[in-house]
Amino acid sequence: AGGGSFITLPTLLWAGVPSVAANATSTFAMWPASLASAVAYRSEIARSRAWMVRLGAISLVGGLLGGLLLVRTSDASFVRVLPWLMLVAASTFSFGGWITIWARTRRAVGPAQPAVLGAGEAGPERRVTPPLWALPLQLVIATYGGYFGGGMGIMMMAAMTVAGMTNVHEMNALKTVLAIAINGVALTAFVASGSIAWAPGIVMVLGGVAGGYTGASLARRLAGSAVRHRRGLGADGLFLRQGVASVTDTLAGTMPGRGVPRTPLRPGAGDRRAVLTGRVDRMTDVTMISPQEEPVLTRLTQLGIPFDRYEHPPIATGDEGLEHWEGIEAVHCKNLFLRNQKGTRHYLVILPVTKRAELRFVAEQVGDGKLSFASPERLLRYLGVTPGSVSPFGLIHDHEHHVRVFLDRDLRTAGKISFHPNLNTRTVVLSFADFEKFLATTWNVVRFIDMAKAG
Repeated sequence: AGGGSFITLPTLLWAGVPSVAANATSTFAMWPASLASAVAYRSEIARSRAWMVRLGAISLVGGLLGGLLLVRTSDASFVRVLPWLMLVAASTFSFGGWITIWARTRRAVGPAQPAVLGAGEAGPERRVTPPLWALPLQLVIATYGGYFGGGMGIMMMAAMTVAGMTNVHEMNALKTVLAIAINGVALTAFVASGSIAWAPGIVMVLGGVAGGYTGASLARRLAGSAVRHRRGLGADGLFLRQGVASVTDTLAGTMPGRGVPRTPLRPGAGDRRAVLTGRVDRMTDVTMISPQEEPVLTRLTQLGIPFDRYEHPPIATGDEGLEHWEGIEAVHCKNLFLRNQKGTRHYLVILPVTKRAELRFVAEQVGDGKLSFASPERLLRYLGVTPGSVSPFGLIHDHEHHVRVFLDRDLRTAGKISFHPNLNTRTVVLSFADFEKFLATTWNVVRFIDMAKAG
């Protein structure tokens, strides 16, 4: 019914996957589970074809709209709206059954209201086709499902009941098929935009398939009333509490799951820069955080990584940076974004700014043929940054984990290290141990090389 996202999405966020990619990956992880459920419901699916044809087409349209809307949403914007989506989903889980019962009792169906029945339960059955008003309602539900999807199944079950369906197992079967259509077409947008984190997603798929088939098989053996009530008040309360807590955190000015206040910008040494120290958990002065760096600071905060953030004039080269980095205690780095001769592999080479990098020697260390600097178009495609702002923090945009990272071995002895947070008018300083923690969450290949001979 969409409840899997309450587990998969927070898990992916905790693992450091960016919010939009986490949501897309959660959809990918749960989609095969719907396919497995459909196999278990195959006999019920055959009896609901009239509903499937009419609602299926509109579901494809809504799912695609929701998927396209998601991939056009920035990580920062999605983080802001996510608590409200969680509240909607949690409320659906908690009150969806009661709303369905209320709506069914209010629907005029003649002298007697047929009960919602399950396998082995006797009573009148009415076969109906969906009314016209159900189509725009399904379009709204499908768009929501393509964008987020939490509680989507319960929404569809409630709409089917109000529209006239009476067999709970047929409703479950139809809901499963429509979810496959909605999430399947949304996945095409996610795959095309590179929004899926494949490695953690594939791991989740295995558990989802097993759970989807087993859960559907057990549900078919239960009476309709048991299916409706087996979830229990404990789960309802848990889901609702999670949704309310997410919104409460947002209204309190904290990011979900964290509560460390943000230290505001204050003047630093000299008049050329300002420094922010701590964790960006409370975005009270969002105008002071640029759109390019906000996903970076949010990711560091999610990982519990403390940092210092400095503002300064644009720095395009290491030589320019030495002037503005004066007084900042850290090993400052240069970041080279390279490609092989065929353009099939890309590398991010990181070394102290005081070292020279000869591409021939780097190619030998990397183990590829001739290397050259990648074009601005490739830089934007894989790291989401422009020339002059190359940074390992751009890996948060490399959802397919295409870029391979090579670090100079000498950096391992650095206490603190600095990079642009994808914007060359800012510098972020963090410990090297925390930087390695960040790299571990990107799922990119990371290797150390010896750049001593290139100096």
